[in-house]
Amino acid sequence: MPHDSPKLYLDEHLSPRIAVQLRKYGFDVIALHERGMLSENDREQMAPAESEERAIVTCNFSD
Repeated sequence: MPHDSPKLYLDEHLSPRIAVQLRKYGFDVIALHERGMLSENDREQMAPAESEERAIVTCNFSD
């Protein structure tokens, strides 16, 4: 894994293919799509990210 890289959690607005590509470069990244949480509200989506100490990556500025 790249030195000092944060663990990432990609929200539903980002393609899970991004996670696949980042893992090829050694990043610890999970996509919400891979967890089957597309219908969950924001609070429920935040819970696993928080418990795993992951930074949420989003492009949805209103959330």
